[in-house]
Amino acid sequence: MDNETKSIAEVFKESCIKLSRKYHPRELKQILAMVFDYLLDYPDVNSSLPFDSSLQNILEYAIKRLKVGEPVQYITGIADFYGRKFIVNPDVLIPRPETEELVYLAAQGIKDLPRTEMVNVLDIGTGSGCMAITLKDLFPHIEVTALDISEKALQVARVNVEKFDVEMHLEKMDLYRLLDAMPGRVWNFIISNPPYISRNERPAMGDSVKLYEPKLALMARDDDPVAVYWYLLQYAQTALLDGGHGFFELNEFVSKEILQEALTFGFSKAIIHKDMQGKDRILEVAK
Repeated sequence: MDNETKSIAEVFKESCIKLSRKYHPRELKQILAMVFDYLLDYPDVNSSLPFDSSLQNILEYAIKRLKVGEPVQYITGIADFYGRKFIVNPDVLIPRPETEELVYLAAQGIKDLPRTEMVNVLDIGTGSGCMAITLKDLFPHIEVTALDISEKALQVARVNVEKFDVEMHLEKMDLYRLLDAMPGRVWNFIISNPPYISRNERPAMGDSVKLYEPKLALMARDDDPVAVYWYLLQYAQTALLDGGHGFFELNEFVSKEILQEALTFGFSKAIIHKDMQGKDRILEVAK
């Protein structure tokens, strides 16, 4: 029986067998379901409808890439985040569930403000734009500015801005130069998922992260995972309005040190939120 007479369900099952040595069964089904849905436009992998044989080469190429550990999000060009599908490529990090928790906290803060009030949000190191765009999509009345040092990342963010039909400002900026480059600009909320991984942590990273995701967005500059937060906190203390909040994704291994740094800046509030796995994940500060 060739692929012209095989059902979608049969081809899906065969694909699972081809990758069974690489992935855990549950993970494998989730990954291949994304390939079938986003790449082949087959959202129902249990369908008895015939599999279009003209898609076989696309499927085989995807399987080849999965066998060497390439993230499925880069293969399909789509990553799920906060109930939305964002365009991604190897120039940007793949959005993760932990970052959704940061967006949720920021959204709760925005929701508590009167809609008649002007709300300015700054996203530092926006990557694909997933955090900034999600907040703008949730709260169309807010003003959002998103920064990144990578022009290639900003190109991806622009595609997503157009995809979600939102209006926001995208600027190329080095977070280490914020105080000099953005004098006088003030914000109600500052959010960031900065590069915070040290070389010591790199061996523990999965190959799919080490080999495929952008080092510029992952690795701490000068191998100092604390310094990046010092710059963020210094800028937040200067640029947050009274009553404003900052939410920064944390390196869990230096979270206590970062919290101590935050306390020296004199914020009215500085606390750590744990993620769903119970790890220190988000630093919240308030002015």
